[in-house]
Amino acid sequence: MPSKKRRISIVISDAIDEQLKIEADKIGISVPTYCAFALGLHLQSQKKAYEILSEGVNQAMIVNALDSDEV
Repeated sequence: MPSKKRRISIVISDAIDEQLKIEADKIGISVPTYCAFALGLHLQSQKKAYEILSEGVNQAMIVNALDSDEV
């Protein structure tokens, strides 16, 4: 079963519009496709960053607990 797609609309400046056109042209895709690509890439990057931070915090808590003999 195909997934549902949603359309979003945002207001952007002329400068951002031009940058989007340039970047989309570089890889040969339309601006809407580039926006979807960029948004998806950003979400994946954020998820990975949060995972890395979470792992770091968890490791720091373990180290602190071991250092303070709480375990």
